[in-house]
Amino acid sequence: MLGLFTRVGGFLGALMAVNLWLGLYRLDSEWPWTYFFLVVIQIMFVAYRPGRSLGLDALICREKPAVAGETTLRARIANLVA
Repeated sequence: MLGLFTRVGGFLGALMAVNLWLGLYRLDSEWPWTYFFLVVIQIMFVAYRPGRSLGLDALICREKPAVAGETTLRARIANLVA
């Protein structure tokens, strides 16, 4: 809802969906490809960074560039998780 740390949330969601997929794969009452589809959706959140356009991740990653080619540790961490 807030678009805060969407890459981290997508990665954790993918791990949870893989856990469900592997645990419920052999049940006759479950359709295992549903959980695989959940994994694909979560990986899309990690790859496309939806919080950067309409979320708080955009505010976190907005930083004034210091010197051309030089980035701070905070900027690198924000780029990795947000």
